[in-house]
Amino acid sequence: MRINPFKRKINRKSKPFIVLLIMHVIVLGFTFIKKRDKRYFVLFLSNIGFAYLFEFFVLNLFHGYTYYPNILKNKKLDNYLGAIFSQAIYVPIAATAITAFRLKWKWKLIFSIFFVLIELLFVRLKIFRNNWWKTTYTFLFLLVCFIGSDKWFQLLKKEQPIVKWITSFMSMYTYNMNVFFILSVFKLLKMGDGVIQTWNKHFSIVPFYSYFLTAVTLITYKMKWKYSNLMGVLFISYIDYILLLNKVFKHKRTIIILFPLHVFMFLFSTKLFTIIFEEE
Repeated sequence: MRINPFKRKINRKSKPFIVLLIMHVIVLGFTFIKKRDKRYFVLFLSNIGFAYLFEFFVLNLFHGYTYYPNILKNKKLDNYLGAIFSQAIYVPIAATAITAFRLKWKWKLIFSIFFVLIELLFVRLKIFRNNWWKTTYTFLFLLVCFIGSDKWFQLLKKEQPIVKWITSFMSMYTYNMNVFFILSVFKLLKMGDGVIQTWNKHFSIVPFYSYFLTAVTLITYKMKWKYSNLMGVLFISYIDYILLLNKVFKHKRTIIILFPLHVFMFLFSTKLFTIIFEEE
């Protein structure tokens, strides 16, 4: 059975999100071309990871705001897609570019005001709604994000072990969250507590599942054993089977789909961690 989770065509509500997406992808590409340093790619991933951590509390748990990109048929997934546009693309790309080009306070303020104006426009267009969240909070947290990106990159350059561990964790967490969202969109992954199988419950559990997988990949990498990746894949697959038995996974096909993705996850994590820990 063919699954098409998308709306038939781009509409009036979708266009602002798409325009911003294109703009920021261009900025990211320009940044990586001009600054040929793999650490900026790692910074970008970790910026997304920190943004996802923020989003878990503000959106997933406490529903501070709602997005209406009108791209996906499912309203819950459409809301989270809007959040991904914001927290995985717009803000992290801006933060990475600001850090890469060493932009000072003036530019941090300009970018913060730009995003505030975008938020106000989105509210006016009825493609974004603040619940208890306020635009003032947006401005303040953007400044924190931009300053934090600069500070984090400085710490990363100082070769501090704890910073490398946290960066590795947040970067791989970003990878897992993005993969699981794509699976969710195509209804290939849905998690619950054995009784309740709602998208709210799913997006409350998936971050913890991602934390677990990320921790296993990082520990496995540091074991430095010839067959550590194989053991890691088998261990996680066994955990997946336990989750299926306890009805945390909704479909049996989930563990079959996840297995090759786990294999690729370990291969990707090895490459990523090698860059971060600068080991050849």
